[in-house]
Amino acid sequence: MPRYYPVKDLAGGHVYDLYGLYFGEICGYEYYMDRIRFRICISYSAKTTAPDIERLKEMIARRNVEVRGDEPLEYLIRIARELRVDIPYKTVDHMVRILKAYIDVDEIIQIDRYIYDGKPRIIVLLNKPREALFRGWSREVEPKETYLSKEIIGKHVVSISNGYIGVVKDIVVGPGDMGVRVEYVKISEIYIAWLRFLNDLRRRGDLKTYNLLASIRDPLKHRRISIEEYDKLVEELKRRGVGENIIKQIKEYIEYSSMPGGATDISYRRIMYVNDIVVTY
Repeated sequence: MPRYYPVKDLAGGHVYDLYGLYFGEICGYEYYMDRIRFRICISYSAKTTAPDIERLKEMIARRNVEVRGDEPLEYLIRIARELRVDIPYKTVDHMVRILKAYIDVDEIIQIDRYIYDGKPRIIVLLNKPREALFRGWSREVEPKETYLSKEIIGKHVVSISNGYIGVVKDIVVGPGDMGVRVEYVKISEIYIAWLRFLNDLRRRGDLKTYNLLASIRDPLKHRRISIEEYDKLVEELKRRGVGENIIKQIKEYIEYSSMPGGATDISYRRIMYVNDIVVTY
């Protein structure tokens, strides 16, 4: 059975294409005709080069192609390549966040939650090589071109059938076969650290908000609130007049408890692609 997630929980999820190339981060969603589609964003840090979108739009418009102004970067680059227009770049002096593309639900082959740097995260795998096409790869990559080397160690592993597996820790050998050893951590519970949140409010001197929230959910009785109650809790807080800035802070107090993990060995025969992540059958 595939796992299902509330749409809002996918915000910030990292998206990879079928070849295991990083495509971007989910930065929103919208209802489009009879389905949901997600906005994918990418960020460029200061002092790096980024596509000059405004110049690119001008160059495309000069070729008598209509540009509305709200097109995602992926669309503009595809049109530019069709017109044989060179992609202009510029050096940015501050963090820049760009709408890169949209993805439809039917392009998603796998969604899973995993733990990285001590936090639960979302990973999304597409059924198409969207990033490869965005980079201008001219041909399909054959799975057999995937190779095994020490560079594979430390990469996340995602199975198109079983979801997130873990992180490659070693290369292993068995009778007539070789593969990778993948370590994983299991999430047993995700919750809001309600007591810690309210204690922090009190330490900051915001006793008015502390008392209001404590009257809604007594922190001594509800030290933790299950993540499944998040929507209900937010609705209740809004009804009681709690400010949006306080409600937004709740996400900073989402924690998890984990069970002892383990390791599993995956045959090289199951590996499809090795790029930013490892994609397996």
